[in-house]
Amino acid sequence: MDVFDEPLARISKKLRVVQQRPPARKALGEREHHFRLEPALGERQVQAFEGLHGIKLPADHRAFVTRLGNGGAGPYYGLLPLDQWGKAALAYGTDEGALPRDLLSRDSPLRDGLTGVDWIELLGGDRPRRFDPRAWHPYQGTLALCHLGATHYALLVVTGSARGRVCNVDLDMQAPKFSPEKSFLEWYEAWLDDVLHGKDITAFGYRH
Repeated sequence: MDVFDEPLARISKKLRVVQQRPPARKALGEREHHFRLEPALGERQVQAFEGLHGIKLPADHRAFVTRLGNGGAGPYYGLLPLDQWGKAALAYGTDEGALPRDLLSRDSPLRDGLTGVDWIELLGGDRPRRFDPRAWHPYQGTLALCHLGATHYALLVVTGSARGRVCNVDLDMQAPKFSPEKSFLEWYEAWLDDVLHGKDITAFGYRH
């Protein structure tokens, strides 16, 4: 047994319960993912991803991807598969072309307490500009977890002081906002709990 056996077992059970809910009780994003996860990745596949990008995934996220599923059921429109890690970075101020392999291994500038003024200054002022990801990108050190709709994404910080935390970002230059949960698995299970209790999940990850 390891430290993730119990939370992963709880999550699996809760997903099964959610899948059996009455059809009338549709939740946000359910039509996209039907509360089902895509097949998990093999250990070699994850090792190859980590080696390519020079990182180690946060341990709980790694356990989820290798033991439960790689994409599918998740907040808003569902979890993105690992190979779509750069979706938000590509959509935000980035010139056409592939993202550099070392983008994930650079320290993320995202941190708790970052104000709107701080964020605008970090981006170089109030006029949107293009970023050369070979030099720097505001979403470096993060991978895209899911699309929240419109210009909003949830990112997982994989490198930097906020490693392991989930942060909600807006491509329209609004300040990032961290979810209150302290880890990926806490964040994911909190979403499932909200669904099971019939809570409004349209603002999930923003409420403290």
